[in-house]
Amino acid sequence: MYERILNDKLRFPPHVSENARSLISEFLARDPQRRIGSKEDAKEIMRHPFFEGIDWTKLLNREYKPPFNPGVVRLSFFNLSIFQFSIFQFSPTVIY
Repeated sequence: MYERILNDKLRFPPHVSENARSLISEFLARDPQRRIGSKEDAKEIMRHPFFEGIDWTKLLNREYKPPFNPGVVRLSFFNLSIFQFSIFQFSPTVIY
C-alpha cells in the first residue's frame, strides 16, 4: 500500500467533477512545495476554480443559508437537568 501511495496515479470515480479532481490532486501532490496552499496559504486555495462563485466575505459572515440543516435532537439521557445534584449527597472517600 505504501508503494501505491508513493507511485500510483490518482483515480477518481466518473461522477467527480474536473474541478474537484483538480483540487483533490493539488491537495495530495507528493511534493509539498507543489501542493495547493504551499505558496500563498488559503488565498491560493480560495482562488481555485472549484470555489468559483463563493463570496468569501459572505461565507465568513455566515450569510449563506445552508442547503440542508439537520435537526438537533436532544436526548434526555444527555440532559443533566433532569437530575438533582447536591454536594451534600456525596460522601467523599479519601484513599491513602
